[in-house]
Amino acid sequence: MAKQQAHLARHLPGSQDKGASYFNLLRSLASDHGYDGVAWANLFGFAWNGKSPMRLPNFPLLLDISERLLKAQIEILKPDTIIFANGASSARFRRKYFPHTGEHSVCTNLADYREQGIANDQLWQFHLNGAIQCYRIQHPSSISAASREARHFLLKQVLRKDAVECPPPNGSV
Repeated sequence: MAKQQAHLARHLPGSQDKGASYFNLLRSLASDHGYDGVAWANLFGFAWNGKSPMRLPNFPLLLDISERLLKAQIEILKPDTIIFANGASSARFRRKYFPHTGEHSVCTNLADYREQGIANDQLWQFHLNGAIQCYRIQHPSSISAASREARHFLLKQVLRKDAVECPPPNGSV
């Protein structure tokens, strides 16, 4: 966590990257909510040759360690809000860590923004463990028009401190 904080301290004050990037999303959040209030954690606690570890031979073990690490970071940091910004290929692992259906569900108050014109697969919200407000978007490197629109809506309509109150989202995901 200290290594990630140091990395953020170096990169957040910088100028926007060219194109869509994860750090541009974090910079936008920091400019609206303060640099001290932004933290980042990866869904997977390890990379493999600088890339996604999903093809790693010991991936099941990595999943277990990553889940425990991410849950520990959430417990330690006690965030008010979490943005899950991962790609569609890893969504099933996020759902495994934090199920939103069934008897082991830790997600409540699931809602989407379809009435506001944002597709369900681009943005939805829920409460984790009954307390932490969470949002799920596509990874910020996604350049599709729908992904860009959902990120903009989240930043400018939902999360922005001075935003005009957004109509409540739909009650289903």
